[in-house]
Amino acid sequence: EPRNHLCRYQHMLKYIIETAPLGTRYVVAAKDPENGSVVQVFTLNKTAAHMLELFSQGLPTAEVAERIAREYKAPLDLVKRDVFAFWEDIVRKGLA
Repeated sequence: EPRNHLCRYQHMLKYIIETAPLGTRYVVAAKDPENGSVVQVFTLNKTAAHMLELFSQGLPTAEVAERIAREYKAPLDLVKRDVFAFWEDIVRKGLA
């Protein structure tokens, strides 16, 4: 479950990531670690925000998938597919 307050983290990601809840979604700001300027802003649903938080802790995609599957009581094979696709999207957007 993502935190329900502003959180700031960076580990496997190129940028400092700040998230804050906004209704049922989370606003995400990617900031340059050198000067703090905002590079990208986007919104994520609760599950994607949680995945981003787990990635920021340095967890590999397989472990992120296992945690999400366990926490949301979802089939691991389906969650793995979604987690890997989300990670590819993060890389494509230049965040990792």
